[in-house]
Amino acid sequence: MKDKFPIYESLLLDYLELKANLSADLANNQNISSTTLNYRMLPIRVINLESSIKRRIHIKMQLDNLGLDYLIIVAVDGKMLSKQDIDYIYDEERTLDFRGRPLSRGEIGCALSHITLYKEIIENRLDAMLILEDDIFIDSRILSVLMDTCSYPEDWDIIFIGYRARRTFSHSVDSPMHFLKEGLTLNRVAGLQGVRETNGYLVSHAGAVKLLELTKGLHKPIDLYTGDYNTLNIYLVKPRLIQHLQNSFRSTIDDDRSTNHRLMQLRIEKDMLLVKFPWLRKFPKTMTVLAELRIIYGARKLWSSIMDRVILKLYSMRHILKVKMRK
Repeated sequence: MKDKFPIYESLLLDYLELKANLSADLANNQNISSTTLNYRMLPIRVINLESSIKRRIHIKMQLDNLGLDYLIIVAVDGKMLSKQDIDYIYDEERTLDFRGRPLSRGEIGCALSHITLYKEIIENRLDAMLILEDDIFIDSRILSVLMDTCSYPEDWDIIFIGYRARRTFSHSVDSPMHFLKEGLTLNRVAGLQGVRETNGYLVSHAGAVKLLELTKGLHKPIDLYTGDYNTLNIYLVKPRLIQHLQNSFRSTIDDDRSTNHRLMQLRIEKDMLLVKFPWLRKFPKTMTVLAELRIIYGARKLWSSIMDRVILKLYSMRHILKVKMRK
């Protein structure tokens, strides 16, 4: 157990340091820089919401232990955007045609955070940048990838270090890779579907230009742009060196997206109830409860059928009681 004490002590010290300095830094809209500068390689940017302190501590500790120079960028909080801001950058009609549902504010904010970094690459004429999200675990072999930029293929736009590939085939790059001694390979993406997730990837200057053009009239989540291998020259590091900690941190995007989806389901179920039982319009609370029950058990046709019969029976009993009361 003694071996573990320095780790927790380091985490506590990091937390106290952040707690003391973070409020002032963020109030002045300043980005947080690491104090460990052992490796000066590609510029590294970490996207982190101002309110996500635990995530910030988590990612900061990892990057400091790796000796990397980085900046933590205050992410765009979609919930704080005005309707005017959203309408300016977001094409909802095109989104509905493409996906059948609107983007959540979390998805819009996430996309804008990444787009801001593409602009930084272009405006500062950077050759490339490593973009990280804050809910990840980083394999130390990432240092080999970042130090060997001269071995990247000439045409690369994006190199995914963390990713989720759906039925995607890939083939190894023919160019020599210095970090193959670490058991790593670089692979060109080809297949039926693209690469998902944006938790850790390198973007070249050419890739940033393409992505900035692609995202004009935003109408889909950012990973559907970055994973578009038909437009971008995409490569994967294998095995992947960044793992998304999906179960360790609550998603800052899905909260609002799942709420929107739930409300949409609720409206659909209410409409279906009103088609069968128009009189439920007079009892909105009862209709809401029944609609929620249909969402939970709707997949079970037997239950749905039984519930419909119960509703009819209740209506029938109500009608009988009214008649008796009149007599």
